[in-house]
Formats: sequence, C-alpha cells, structure tokens
Amino acid sequence: STGALNMAKRGAKYRKIKNVNFKKGDVYKLPFKDNSFDVVFNKGVIEHFYNYQEIIDEMTRVTKKGGKVVIAVPNKYNIIHPIAYFIQKNILKTYPYGMEIMFTPKKLKIGFITSGLINLEQDGLNTFYRLAKLINSKNIFLEGIQYFLRVISIILHYIITKPLDYLFKHQFSRYFGWEIVVKGEKLESILYRK
Repeated sequence: STGALNMAKRGAKYRKIKNVNFKKGDVYKLPFKDNSFDVVFNKGVIEHFYNYQEIIDEMTRVTKKGGKVVIAVPNKYNIIHPIAYFIQKNILKTYPYGMEIMFTPKKLKIGFITSGLINLEQDGLNTFYRLAKLINSKNIFLEGIQYFLRVISIILHYIITKPLDYLFKHQFSRYFGWEIVVKGEKLESILYRK
C-alpha cells in the first residue's frame, strides 16, 4: 500500500539507508521477473488471505534457484494469540487487520512443499509477545492494564521461555512461539500453478 511504502521510505531515510528501492505491487502478481531475488520474505501478510498458497507460489516464482523464501505467520499453537485475537476482534472490536488464519507449523510447511521448496527449516519466537498487545485499546484504563501485561510478558519470557528453551534446545519457542517462521530453498525452476 502507499501508506506502507511511505513508512518504509521514512524508515530508510531515518536510518540513512540508501541502497534500497521501494515498489508498489500486487502480492498475487509481483512486478518482478522470474528468478530475480536471493531472498524473498514476508511477515504478517499471508495469514490475511484465504488463498495464501498463491502468494507462496508467487514468492517462489521470483526467487532465484538456490534462493530462500522466508515467511513468518501467527502460530495456532501459541496459547495467548488465539485469545488476544478473539478479545480484540469480537469483544473490544479493536482488531485492525480483518480476518486472520492461524497456522500450525505443518500447515505452513505444506504450503512451502506445494510450491516446490525444499530443505525446510522451521522456528518460532516471542512466546508471550501477544500478551504485551492483548487489549490494544486507546481507553486510558485499558492502556494501564496493557502496560501491566507488557511487564508480565517480559517476566514470563525470562522465567518460562528462556529456561524451557535452554532445557529443550529451543523446542518450546519453536512450537509454541507467537510466530512460526519457515524457510525453504528453491532447488530449480519449477512449473507454477496457475
């Protein structure tokens, strides 16, 4: 969107980054040739589209042979995110992003395999992040509660996530993190679904 592009341009200017280009396009028909990029990434995008597989296919199309596709999406197995989504969408009516699909690691990996990506790696992060944004309201009273929840999420990160990840070699975050992150490699040019 134009708003997102303007925000990105301001961010680049603020950080004095000059070796970047911004382009507006359709997520289903990216304005780039086949095999254009070493890495194609999105976060917080495909879960807002029922036909998300077409987006993964399109990301794969513009990725070079040997390149990587990386996607981060909300995790259905995270304990807090489904509750926060329900509260914001149905009770407080403050959820600003429309519909949302929550993924399991398996569901996202199937999308990658369907697009012909291989050597899949999966991770997860920020187990208690959604608690820090549970309410998302401009009401002064609710903002006070939200500040308290932010502090609690930090404490829980250090007393639950860090020890469990240490004991179980990061498996707690990998499967119960707020976000699932999957990376796949494009082995060769493949035929794309139309």
